[in-house]
This record gives sequence, structure tokens and C-alpha cells, in this order.
Amino acid sequence: HAAAASVIALAMVPLCDGFSSGLRAPAPWATTTAHRCAASSLRMQAPAPNSGASRRLGGLFWALHSSFKASIEVVDSILYPDLRTGVTGSTKKELRGPLQPEFTKGLAAAIQEAALEEKLFASESELAEAEQLYVRKCVTFFPGAQDQLKVAGWDGGAVPWSTLWEGSEVLANMGLYARLHTISGRTPSPKSRLQFSQAVSRNVMKRGLVGAELDRYSTKDPRNDLLWLDGLKSLLASLQLAGYAVGTIGEGKYGKLDELEWREDGEASVQVFFYDYALIDAAQALAGEAQNDLAAALLPTQLIASLLRASNIQVSAEDFYIENTKNGYRPDGIVVQLNLQAA
Repeated sequence: HAAAASVIALAMVPLCDGFSSGLRAPAPWATTTAHRCAASSLRMQAPAPNSGASRRLGGLFWALHSSFKASIEVVDSILYPDLRTGVTGSTKKELRGPLQPEFTKGLAAAIQEAALEEKLFASESELAEAEQLYVRKCVTFFPGAQDQLKVAGWDGGAVPWSTLWEGSEVLANMGLYARLHTISGRTPSPKSRLQFSQAVSRNVMKRGLVGAELDRYSTKDPRNDLLWLDGLKSLLASLQLAGYAVGTIGEGKYGKLDELEWREDGEASVQVFFYDYALIDAAQALAGEAQNDLAAALLPTQLIASLLRASNIQVSAEDFYIENTKNGYRPDGIVVQLNLQAA
């Protein structure tokens, strides 16, 4: 498990540039694993130098670096010995179910609602008109989208939005990308983009897309009552059932909550891994256009932060890609680095 976690963590590519959180496209020179590892170690935003979280995180990455020679095949065989092809390979078995139409439709609606709540558009019809102008240009961006639309009866005119949420991951990625790209022109500042992503997260929660009873996991004493940790596990299970991704708190002995230190110090550093992330193509397309902060609306980070803050836990978080090193640069997952402090 140590070897497994070593390769996975050091194959991360930072989604932030050190100045703002969120996704970013890979640097053009980042063509080898070694270069990408160097970029990750240089650009990752660490907690305060003298904090307990910093000491644990520093020790973690030193331990990971010392055993980096393990191969990605070792990662797969250790983490998922019964799958053989492994969690990071392009021929892997499905570790999650298909992306559920109810989830993608609800997420698209949550994004639309956030755009109206933040007064980025005056009405649903204004947003619909603007995104329709753009989505037709997107059809060729996503391989297979054009053929799938034609099978559904598309004649090259207006794209039927309801078709995008009926179960095709390709069309769902295209639709979510087009909607967020359209909204991006109305969010000129980092602050406005953060507020928008937080509004999307609230709407996802309100709609019950990640479980209708997450409120019951909140606690006023997070150091001694780990009910919030059960809530995080419930959130991950709901996302997996939705076909969003397979989530796990830590890998092997790394990245998990040290319960003893948490109870004593009220500080912790935790990593949440998301494998086989269904919306990676939409997020990558936004990142490639430098729409980093809006891609955050598709990530689980704000959902996790909201859940933990409801239990009096202060949270700082960063997002990183998990790279598929078998086929060049092809990330298919995310890791969320959480630095926690009991309020």
C-alpha cells in the first residue's frame, strides 16, 4: 500500500498555479512523470510551516518520494488486485456505475440556478439563448458527440438540451462545459467565480443530489465526535452511486485521518481520492481555456468543505489531478488535499 500511494500521489499534477485554486491545463513542458512530479512539489500550496498539518504533510511527501521507483502496475496490483488492468489504466473495469441522468440533469440545473441567483443572467431564457449559440460549436470538441446527437435525431440546428442529460457521458460533459463556458463571460473576477462555485455546491446539496440527509452528520464537537467523518463517507458513497467517481479517504496508510492526533491537537491533513472521474473532459476543457475557477463547479471540493464547515471545522483545500501514466498525459481522477482545524 505504501508503494501504491507513493506512485499515485507523486503522479499528481497541480490544478492550481500557486495563486488561485482550481483546475489548470498541464504546462507544455510537463511531458514526463519526473517533470510533473517536480512541478507538483514546487507548486503545491502547503499549510503553515509550523503547523501540525504541515509536519504531517511534509513527512508524507518525503515518504512518498523515497519509494517513488515503484511502477504504476504495482499501484494497480496492490490497490485493486482483482481487476488486473487497474484503476488508472485505460482498459480498467468500471469501478463506478454509469453516470446517472438524474444526477447530471440536477447538476446542470444547479449551475443554471446559481447563475440566476448571482444575477449573472436575467432569466433562464437569456442563459439558454447564449449557451445555445455556443454549444453547437462544441459538438466537434468532444469525440463521439456529433454521432450520438445524430442518432438522437439532431439535424445540425438547435441542440436539444434534454438529450444531453439522458445518460451519455460524452454529451453530459459537452453540455456542462458549454453551460459553464457561457457563464464564464459574466464572472470576471476570482471572487465572483468563487461565489458562483459555492452557489452551485449549495444548490447541489439542496437538491439532494449527494444524499438527502447529510445534515444529520453535523456535530458541535468535531474533535471528539467523528460523526462528520461518517458524513464524508456517506457523501463519497452517494457520488459513486451517481456514477460521478469512486471516492476514498486516503490510500493505504497515507492521507487518512489520524484520529489520535486530531483529538489531541484539533488539526489534521487528509487526502480524498476520486478515481474514474466522469466529468474529467468538461473540467479539462475549461482548464485548457484558463477557466480554472469555474471548473471548480464540477469538482467535489466545495461539497466536502461545506459538509465539514457544518461541523465547526475550518477547511483549506486544494485540487490536483491524478494522472494516468500508462498512456501519456491522460488524467482520469482527482485528489483533494484537505487541511483541517477544529474551530
